[in-house]
Amino acid sequence: MKDWIVKKIRAGRFAMNLKLLEEDIRDLDSDGVAATIVAAASMLVKVRSDDFITGSGLTKAATESSYISPEDALFFYNSLEDILTATEAHRKKITHQIAASAGSSAASEVERHARLQQSGLRLLMVSLARKVDDAFKPKARVLREKLYSARSAIPSAVVTLEKLANLTQAIPARGDPQDFEQIETTAELFSYSFLGW
Repeated sequence: MKDWIVKKIRAGRFAMNLKLLEEDIRDLDSDGVAATIVAAASMLVKVRSDDFITGSGLTKAATESSYISPEDALFFYNSLEDILTATEAHRKKITHQIAASAGSSAASEVERHARLQQSGLRLLMVSLARKVDDAFKPKARVLREKLYSARSAIPSAVVTLEKLANLTQAIPARGDPQDFEQIETTAELFSYSFLGW
């Protein structure tokens, strides 16, 4: 009985995350969807640069069809879910602070970028949820065509990301420089995985 309840709760979390991702990308054109894929790839590259073993495992879990066990996929999913919850609270706080100090236009841009990062996280989570629960796979399939058809816009989404990084280069403590070539390669690899959805 306990296992059944746990699975039901988990299935509800997966369904809610899928619904939120669908809402995030529903009205986006290929450029917007590609930006979401690139945001997800950027996170994978960042995790790999911070912790190669964990990052490589997460990248393979997200991009390869049969690499990971359901238990390991669930571990990664839960970790990303914790990050998503934390970033949501942080996004609201930062947006409020920027609006007070730099105006609503700057706050809107930060808000847009933060939401894009959250959509990228959700995309990774949906990819992992497919590997946890076979019953979830057909549900996630509704995104396959939209995600896969955006692959041709990935290079321009990477260029846009690089321009944004160059604009914010003067901001202190913004972290290590990003490897945009690696981000593009990872995004393209990820986009081909959507064929198997």
